Amino acid sequence: MSGRLISVADVVVDSRTAGREGNFTYEAPAGAKPGQAWLVPLGARSVLAFVTQVRKVKEEDLGFPRSKLRPLGREINSLSLPAPTLALVHEVSQRTLCPLSVAMTPALPPRAQTRLTTTWQVRPGNPPRQLTLVEDEVWKTLQAGEITETKTKPLAAPLRKALQDLEAIGVASKYLDLTLPESKRRPTSWRLTIGDAEIEAFVRGPGRRKPAQSLLLLRLQGAGSTVFQDGELRSIGGVTDATLRALEQAGFLQQVGENTPTTTTSNVPNPEQAVAISAIQAAIAAHKPEGFLLYGVTGSGKTEVYLQAAAESLRQGRPVLYLVPEIALTAQVIAQLRGRFGDRVAVLHSNMTPAERLMAWRRVRAGECPVVLGARSALFAPLPDLGLIVLDEEHEPSYKQDSSPRYESRGLAAFLAQQHGCPYVLGSATPSIETFAAAQTGALTMLQLKQRARAVNLPTIEIEDLSRLYREKKVDIIGPQLAEAMQDTLDRKLQSILFLNRRAYSPFLICKECQHRFVCPHCEVALAYSQQQQRLRCHHCDYHEPKPPRCPACGGTKLGGVGVGVERVQETVQAMFPKARVERLDRDVTRRAGALEEIVTKFHSGAIDILIGTQMVAKGFDFPRVVLVGVITADLSLNIPDFRAAERTFQLMTQVAGRAGRAEHAGRVIIQAIDADHRSLKSVQAHDYEGFFEEEVECRSRLGYPPYTRLVNIVLSGPDQGVVSERALMLQQTLMARLPGSQVYPALPCPLAKLKDQYRFHILIKLPLDGDIEPIRLPAELAMSKDVRVAVDVDPMSLV
Repeated sequence: MSGRLISVADVVVDSRTAGREGNFTYEAPAGAKPGQAWLVPLGARSVLAFVTQVRKVKEEDLGFPRSKLRPLGREINSLSLPAPTLALVHEVSQRTLCPLSVAMTPALPPRAQTRLTTTWQVRPGNPPRQLTLVEDEVWKTLQAGEITETKTKPLAAPLRKALQDLEAIGVASKYLDLTLPESKRRPTSWRLTIGDAEIEAFVRGPGRRKPAQSLLLLRLQGAGSTVFQDGELRSIGGVTDATLRALEQAGFLQQVGENTPTTTTSNVPNPEQAVAISAIQAAIAAHKPEGFLLYGVTGSGKTEVYLQAAAESLRQGRPVLYLVPEIALTAQVIAQLRGRFGDRVAVLHSNMTPAERLMAWRRVRAGECPVVLGARSALFAPLPDLGLIVLDEEHEPSYKQDSSPRYESRGLAAFLAQQHGCPYVLGSATPSIETFAAAQTGALTMLQLKQRARAVNLPTIEIEDLSRLYREKKVDIIGPQLAEAMQDTLDRKLQSILFLNRRAYSPFLICKECQHRFVCPHCEVALAYSQQQQRLRCHHCDYHEPKPPRCPACGGTKLGGVGVGVERVQETVQAMFPKARVERLDRDVTRRAGALEEIVTKFHSGAIDILIGTQMVAKGFDFPRVVLVGVITADLSLNIPDFRAAERTFQLMTQVAGRAGRAEHAGRVIIQAIDADHRSLKSVQAHDYEGFFEEEVECRSRLGYPPYTRLVNIVLSGPDQGVVSERALMLQQTLMARLPGSQVYPALPCPLAKLKDQYRFHILIKLPLDGDIEPIRLPAELAMSKDVRVAVDVDPMSLV
């Protein structure tokens, strides 16, 4: 009948199950609501779907025949999403220009569909017809008890058919629910039985032969008697259950019950902390979605502010979301949260088994864990009525998802705060330029901690000018200033770290007779040369080959590495200090099982004098005997073709410098650089973030980069360079017509123009801060094909 209204439900299915366009419409029964989970028919199978909206439509407006409108299926009560989580999924789709099915992926209950149980039960009444022999036997079985089926334990085909036939005649019915398996890991809770001094003694003694145990204990230093789940310990230390059992047998770990008592009380805040705590607590009480920047120098007590604000939120019966860049480096944060809030803390991390992740998701959804600690994906935890959101170390690039959906955590935290009516706090000693600019303009409320809550000795930082050494023809990998400091450190029987963020011996190998360069056959990059392994390796696709005896172009034998990697630094240092114990720590070294644990343990125990490494040595470890940090060349990060290069260099150098002088010994940092007067390095030397910020924003203002504009970077890739180039040019022309108020740059090869046999072109778009990105969505989707992939990165962290 024309004009008849039909109640329909729009649902979304995870893109991994139904593809990018996983949006479908079904007939909605009474009571269907957004956020509900349903098992819906899709072709010949049933899949997990979530209702996004329920609406009334006229039959003629369906867009397809009424006869093809299928019923919604069966609801799964225990998997529904809270309204703010569903709103967040829609927001991610709008902010990142990805399909709703892709935006839904991080919000899904982990591996839920594999845990669904179908339960068959008998219905009252007698069969309306004579049953077959098999049907009769199954019906009698149902009268004695229910029959269940799971994905891992399916019913035999004849039994399932008999059940379906009984259902068809009305004497049997089925329902679906989520079944959580009993955990096979018992017990699941552990606590340390030794203190920091005993850990030091173990690491310096017998622990040198037990590196996995030592590494975990080192990362647990300062945790006290905090209770950790076994999955958390596996994530923190990268260890197995065998290591946990070995530590238990040694008397260092103890199995405990599930209830975790609180062990610490709030500290008395200093005046600056008290002001910050009061401001955040007032916003919590007022249900005000206010954003704060907690800008505090190292050791200023930012964590105490977070904890006391969280306690206020919990007093009001409202949960807390606490985000960190990496769970593996947060044993102390877990300890502090558990010390204040006991077993009400849930830690979400990637090292959990699928069953553990699903159980944690269910506990959070049920309100059993009102404090959730996790990395960026914890934004999608099903928390109702949040009272506080914390992003610690908000400047870290890991808060941006680098695959679809490419969401940025700070913006989503602000959106969630609006949804829940709660404050959010961004904390850092070196905030991102965009965040500090927002605080300067009043978009965020600045809370500053200048006073150190605990004694912290900042290292002295010196810059060794390599350009002067080049002019004097005295240049070497280790300059005279750094070499002298290294000798002094050795004489004092203390330790040094040398940092160079470049692996291998040399970044490329060249024939010195014909200048032939060895290039990866799958990527448009040079193969790095490892002299130790006598191999060439691509650090992007991992292609590798032996170093050839002759040049394939001219047959010459004069092949040599050009440039400096950590392997060459190690060779140089060993030659300069033949009696020193020197080791290297990078991804090539840690390919060997147990190498990371072994080297870290040896260095902490004093069995290594000089540790040379890439960014792996820059964070996550506290070596009390390190008094010298040398940066081989800071120019590497400064010369990356990216507008964030100076900011990243400032943050990286500050982080590396923090490795020196972390105990009673004064620290010293020597940064070698050709551009020794660069504003980033001078600001690091002066411990002057604000001075760096002022110069950096002035530069970005002139060039039109964030925080004064918005960027969208579109990368097209495919196996045929001509096809990708042509498609990129067409997309560029379309975007120029659709975005008249924005600057659309020409489609050009990416700085890494070919990766893993995929040619890559990109189109960079600069928009006004209030510019609409939605016109980009349709052209980008139309540019996709089986031969060309299109990745849209809104507010990119990297343009490389």
